[in-house]
Amino acid sequence: MNIYTLTPDIAVGNNVSYNITLNPDDEILKAHFPGRPIVPGAVLVQMAVDAISMHEKRRVKVECVAKVKFLKPITPETSGLSINLHIEDGKSTAVISNADARFAVLLINFK
Repeated sequence: MNIYTLTPDIAVGNNVSYNITLNPDDEILKAHFPGRPIVPGAVLVQMAVDAISMHEKRRVKVECVAKVKFLKPITPETSGLSINLHIEDGKSTAVISNADARFAVLLINFK
């Protein structure tokens, strides 16, 4: 089972966004943390890498996660999530948000 699915939304030049659908029944959410599940930070980083790879139409190799700010926890009930990327010269800024809040900001260097 996958904890999330990315669906292409908008792409304009170096800016692209994907809608995020969480699978609330995934074992990772049940285990992190029992009784009060949140999406693990490592999963948010993987979302960004997967979105970059989808945009680049190839599996990218991460050189460095240069910056990560987890601003607010994402629960299985969080809806309307998207990841917005600005990709340029092997670097991507990724913002995971919905209409109500920003949840994470990441800067990823990749090849």
